[in-house]
Order: sequence, then structure tokens, then C-alpha cells
Amino acid sequence: MSDLKARLLAPRCDTEHGFPEREVELPGLGTVRVRGLSRAEHARASNTSNPSYAERRAIAAAMLDPVMTEDEVATWQRRSPAGELAPVVLAIMELSGAMPDAAKEAYKSLRDGPDVGVRVLSGVEAVDDGGGPAYEDAG
Repeated sequence: MSDLKARLLAPRCDTEHGFPEREVELPGLGTVRVRGLSRAEHARASNTSNPSYAERRAIAAAMLDPVMTEDEVATWQRRSPAGELAPVVLAIMELSGAMPDAAKEAYKSLRDGPDVGVRVLSGVEAVDDGGGPAYEDAG
């Protein structure tokens, strides 16, 4: 087994972050290990109108093995076939809870869970109490 492949397949655990991790197989290359992003990391990666740059930031933040800088990810993007990074990005987004239906699923689990603490009103019962917004950003 090559030194690179041995490093790619070696178990790695970054106990500093505590986010879920996953191995992602890259056909013909080996296996990489990624983790979920923190909210701040996800916001930083998403804070651009350039999808390539957003992808670069997310991958660089989430790669555990091998660790890669944004510049190294940019080189990987330029040299790889179009779909090669897709499974890595998908795993990062799933681990981060950032998939399009993640918020809906979280809401449903709260609404339908065994310890429901909030009553969801039907359309007829729901009214505007005239109060302010339920959440105000302190930042």
C-alpha cells in the first residue's frame, strides 16, 4: 500500500471539534475523512456568490485526512473531473445538517416528538397576537 493511501485510510479523529465524521471513497484515488462544519464555518463558506469559492472554503474546513488548505483545494478543483468533489461536498453538507430538507426534518421531529412542548395550531386557530418578532438577533 502506498504511503499516501495508508495516510488516506488511516483512522483519524479530531477530538477538538466534536462534529460527526465520515469517510468518503474517491474511486481510483482512495478514501478521505471529513467532518461536519460548525455554523460559523458554514456561514463563512456560504458568504460568497462564487460557488467554487464556497466549495473550496467548506472542503478546506472539513477535511480531516488529508488536511488541505484553501489553496490546495483550489488546485484539486482545477485538476479534477467535474464530479470528483461532489461526494465529498455532499458528505460535508449531510454531516453539517445543511441539506435543503434538514430544517424541515428538524421541525417535524420537534413537532411530532414524544415530548412535544409547543402546540402547533391549525390554520383556523392561528392568529397574529400583534407582538414583536419571536426572535431578535442580539449580534
